[in-house]
Amino acid sequence: MRIKMMKNQRFGSLKLPIVSVVLCLIQVVVAQASEFERIGTEQGLSHASITALVQDHEGDIWVGSQAGLNRLDGQGFVTYEHVAADPSAISGDWIWSMVVDHQGQLWVGSNNGGLSRFNRSENNFSNYLHDPDNPQSLRSNQVRFVFEDSYHQIWVGTKGGGLSRLDAATDTFIHYRHDATDETSLPSDSVNYIAEWDQKLYVATEAGLAVLEDGQTQFKQHVGGVKRNVRVVREHQGKLLIGTHANGLRVFDPATSSVTEFRHTKDDLHSLPDDLVRDILIDHLGSVWIATDQGLANWSVETQGFVTFRHTFTDQYSLSDNRIDSLFEDDKQMLWVGTYAGLNLKKPVDAKTPFLLNASASSGDGSFEAKAARSGDRGISSHRGGLFQRYDVESGHLSNDIVTTIAESKSGDIWIGTYGGGLNRLTHSNVDEDVYHSASLPDQNLADKRIMALAIDETNNVWIGTRTAGLYRLGPGLGEVAHFAHDPTDAESIGANAITAIFPTNNAIWVGTYGGGLNRLDLASQKITRYIHQGNDVTTLGSNRVLTIYRDRQSVFWIGTEDGGLNRFKPDSGTFTRYMHDPKNPDSISHDTAWEILEATDGSLWVGTLAAGLNRWSAADRQVNRPVFKHYTKGSGLRGDTIYGILESPSGTIWLSGDKGLSELNPDTDEIRHFDKNDGIGGDEFNFGARLRNHAGELMFGGAAGMVVF
Repeated sequence: MRIKMMKNQRFGSLKLPIVSVVLCLIQVVVAQASEFERIGTEQGLSHASITALVQDHEGDIWVGSQAGLNRLDGQGFVTYEHVAADPSAISGDWIWSMVVDHQGQLWVGSNNGGLSRFNRSENNFSNYLHDPDNPQSLRSNQVRFVFEDSYHQIWVGTKGGGLSRLDAATDTFIHYRHDATDETSLPSDSVNYIAEWDQKLYVATEAGLAVLEDGQTQFKQHVGGVKRNVRVVREHQGKLLIGTHANGLRVFDPATSSVTEFRHTKDDLHSLPDDLVRDILIDHLGSVWIATDQGLANWSVETQGFVTFRHTFTDQYSLSDNRIDSLFEDDKQMLWVGTYAGLNLKKPVDAKTPFLLNASASSGDGSFEAKAARSGDRGISSHRGGLFQRYDVESGHLSNDIVTTIAESKSGDIWIGTYGGGLNRLTHSNVDEDVYHSASLPDQNLADKRIMALAIDETNNVWIGTRTAGLYRLGPGLGEVAHFAHDPTDAESIGANAITAIFPTNNAIWVGTYGGGLNRLDLASQKITRYIHQGNDVTTLGSNRVLTIYRDRQSVFWIGTEDGGLNRFKPDSGTFTRYMHDPKNPDSISHDTAWEILEATDGSLWVGTLAAGLNRWSAADRQVNRPVFKHYTKGSGLRGDTIYGILESPSGTIWLSGDKGLSELNPDTDEIRHFDKNDGIGGDEFNFGARLRNHAGELMFGGAAGMVVF
C-alpha cells in the first residue's frame, strides 16, 4: 500500500539469516481426546494474559503479554520488560501488537509505550514515542496495531491518536485523523486492526471499518455496513470477514455488497460462541479460526456452522481459558492460541503424536527455563504459609474461577460476580464463623452471566452490572428482578449496556458505564441522568469510559476513567475537575487511566493506574487542592506497574492487587512485600475492581484463580 512515491529504506545494516530453528520436542502421554497443551507462567511466561503472537525469520516465537514481551528461542523464554531508567529497554510492558517486517525486524506496539523496534544484534530496542512539541512524532503512545504493507511501509494504529505511517527516511510519522466535518476522514481516532487486500488498506476502528484506496488519502467509511466497534478484519475467498466488539461476525462480499451476519444464539451449539470477536486466523488449509470471549470457534464455510473449543475444568488438555485474545500459526503448522490464562498449543491435524514444547531438556520435568533479559529491583519477597484462604471452583464455593467483583450485604453475606458463571453468594456457617460456605442461588434470569460490578443498597437490593446486558436489580430475598438497559431512542435510559461500577446512595444509584459516561438512577422516579464527556468542555467528565466510582469521607465523589484521568465530581453543579498526566510535570498523576481509588485513614488518596504504577496524594496537599502525586513503580519496588485493586488493612498497610500477585506497602516506610502463588494465593493474575474489605476487616481479592481472603 503506497500513499506517495518514496525510496525503499533499510532500517540499518543488520542482516538476519533466515533459518528455521527446530524447537526441541518431546513426546508426552496424553488422553486420546487431547487437543491443546498449555504454557503458562510456570513455564517462564512473564504473564498469563497473552495479547499478541508472531514468529521471526530466525524461527523464534514472540509472545506479547499484559506484563512483558517474551521470546521463545529454542532454549527457553527470554523476557523483556520496561525499565524507566534505560532508554534502550522496551518502552512499554503491556504489549498489544507485533509484526516482523520484510527485513526480519520485530516491531512492537504497547499500551503506554508507543512503538518499539527490536535490535537483535544489540539485544535492545529503539523506541518511538509521542512528543507533544513535535507534530511529526507518534500521535499517541497507546499503540493498538502495527502493520507492514506490501510496499514495506509501517503503519501504526493507535487509541486516540488515529492512524500513522512511518516515513523510514526521516523516522517521522504522517498522520490520518478523524474529522467530524469530513466524511472521507478516518471514522475514529481509535484504531484496532489494519489489513491489506487488493491494493486497499482496511482499517478497523471503534466507529466501523474504513478502506483507503492505493495512492489516495481519503477513506471510504463504514465498509460492510458496520458503524460500530470493529476489532479485526481478514480476507477469505474474496470476501471480508469482519469481527466486531459486540455484534458477532459479518461476512461482506464486495462484489455484490451483500452481508451475512453470524451471531451467538442461546442453546445453538453450532452458532458463534460469543458476539465479541477479538481475532481471526486463516490457517494453511484455509480453515477459519475465530477468537471470541467464550471460546475458540472453527468455522465451516460449507455448513456455515461453528465448532467451538472451550475450557473444561476437569480436562487439562482443553483450553486454559475461554477468553481468547490472539491466534497464530507457525511454520510447523502448529496453532498458537493466546488466552487470558496462558498460551495454548494445538498440534497439526496430521501429527502422529502430541507435542509439548520443551526448552529445557535438562530440567527433567518438561518445564521451560525462564531468562530475564534485564531486571530491576523486585522489592522484598516474603513467604508466610497459612495466611491466605482460597475460594474457587475446586473447593466447591464458586461456579467460575474468574472473579470480577465482590460485595457484602448487611448480614455479612459475600456476593461474588464471575466472568461467565453469573452470581455466587457465600454465607457464614453457624458452626464456624471464620469460614464461608456457598449458598445456592435461583435462576438469575440474566441475559449476560459476565458480571462486572456489584453493590447492595440500604434496603438489601442487589445491583448487578453486566458486560453487555445492562444493569439489573435483584430484590431483597432474591425476589423481583428489574432490568435497566440502554435504549438509543431514550435519553433517560442508561448510557451503555457495559456496566463497570455501581455506587448506591440514599436516594440514587450511581452507575459507571464503558462508553456511556456516569449515570445517576433516581430511586424515586426511576429516571436516569447521564453525565458525559463533551468535547473541549473541561468541566465535563474526562472520558465516557468510567472505570470506578469512589466517595471519600468528606462525601466528595471521585471518578476514575480510561484515558480521561482522575475526576473530582460535584453532583450539585454536575461539573468535574480533571487531574491528568502531564509529561512535563513530574508531580502530575502518572497515567490518564485511573483503575482504582482509595482514601486511607490518614486522608491520603491512593490511585492505581494502567501500566504506570501507584499514585499517592497526601492529605496535606489535598486540603489545599495542590495536585502533587507521589509515584510508586517497578523502580520503587513494585513487581508490576498495573494496579487493579487497593485496600487498606486494619493495621494501616496498603494492599495492592495486580497482574503479578499481591503486594503489601507500608506507607510510613515505603517498604513493599510481595506474595505470589507460592504463598497460597492461587494465581498471580487478579482482576480490576475485584476487591473488598468486609465489616470484620478481612481483605478479599478476586482474580483468574478464584478469590483469596485474609
